[in-house]
Amino acid sequence: YTMSVFNESEDKPSEENENTIKVTKPFTSEKVTVAREFYNKDDEAENQSKALIFYENTYMPNTGILYESDEEFDCVAIMNGKIKDIKQDEILGNVITVENTTKMTTIYYTHGETKVNVGDTVKMGDIIAKSGETKLQTEKPQTLLFEVYMDGILVNPNTIFEKDINELN
Repeated sequence: YTMSVFNESEDKPSEENENTIKVTKPFTSEKVTVAREFYNKDDEAENQSKALIFYENTYMPNTGILYESDEEFDCVAIMNGKIKDIKQDEILGNVITVENTTKMTTIYYTHGETKVNVGDTVKMGDIIAKSGETKLQTEKPQTLLFEVYMDGILVNPNTIFEKDINELN
């Protein structure tokens, strides 16, 4: 028994797990590592200390996940969406805001080249930017700071990776 890749129930939630589409990470390179985790106010002190960002003699809770690599890497859309905003931030460089669903928005902070324009529609896995250097303290030169908002509230990006995209709509 084989199943067509082009079945008509593509957009409907499926009973079979192999048909679910999982949210991807915001990069494809296997050389990318986590520099700073998401800061959880209810976490243990040791984990909280690993989620602090140091900038100009000040420690700040990390509002996303800060990724790093020795080499430049592609920053990709974690799921389909529309580019809502692109701006420059003095500390965080290029800032790309993607509206993924009516509930979910993702924000990419990077100093690298931006590959999209406001109003563009992106599909999961599309390259939207290149990593870049940051003024935040990291061990490796190429970085991406990634944030996720659900209903306007910051959430730990790790809680949505590998989720079925139908759960997030």
